[in-house]
Amino acid sequence: MSGFNIFEKENVSLYLDDLTLLQDVSSELQSVQLYKHPNLEKVLVINDEIQHVENWMPYYHEQLVHIPMMFIKVPRNVLILGGGDLFAASEVFKYDSVKQLVLCDYDKNVIELTSKHYSHSEKVLEDSRLKICIDNAINYINNCTEKFDLIIDDCFNLVDTFDSCHIFEKLKSLLTPEGVCCSLVYRHVFDKDTMNKTKTRLFDTQKTVLSLITVPEYPGVLHLLTIWGNSSFLDQNLKKTINTNHSVLFNSKCTLFNSDFCNFYMYLPPYVKKLL
Repeated sequence: MSGFNIFEKENVSLYLDDLTLLQDVSSELQSVQLYKHPNLEKVLVINDEIQHVENWMPYYHEQLVHIPMMFIKVPRNVLILGGGDLFAASEVFKYDSVKQLVLCDYDKNVIELTSKHYSHSEKVLEDSRLKICIDNAINYINNCTEKFDLIIDDCFNLVDTFDSCHIFEKLKSLLTPEGVCCSLVYRHVFDKDTMNKTKTRLFDTQKTVLSLITVPEYPGVLHLLTIWGNSSFLDQNLKKTINTNHSVLFNSKCTLFNSDFCNFYMYLPPYVKKLL
């Protein structure tokens, strides 16, 4: 079926037209559709929100994984909250030092849809380091006893979550002594209410560094990636990655990310500093 369009009911949002429906796997948990766009390839939509556009994948997923990895010398144990599309997992597995990746997603239908339609999924699902947990992210972190070098929030806006201060502290308690968490602020940088919440609930309570990243799929395009936790290397003025995997060979595996440009990823323009 073709001729679909999709847009989020926000005052600044992406409009996609001439979409062809590839699969609908809606269930009692959530509404999930996969479309194909004539120029941008596959488009994943969950609960009427665009999750990712295939041809734009590197703009979000490479930054989500590799920027926080700059602050971790030897990552071994990683947790992804959400990430059923397996794109973030695919980026994590570029690190030879990683021994285990736990992926917690509460809807197995998303993982099954991804495995059917995306070429990267087969390699990820066959990797012996992957451990999939089908559970609600809040339930998982409240009952988890493992420690992680990196926790990637790929499912919700922490500052808008009930009792968010507790969540920040709980995630931090699951980190190794030099571990970090990362989470995207899922509202654009000109949304002052969300920026104020983020400052109050995160910046004022945790040592935090930021990266301004482009996410074309999400309303407003410009978003902040927050990186925070225990690492003694957390520094907004980081000049050089400390990650031992970030070699020239590693950088050649990425479409956009290159750890030689730490200054670029850590630069915050004056208008962002003013907002915060």
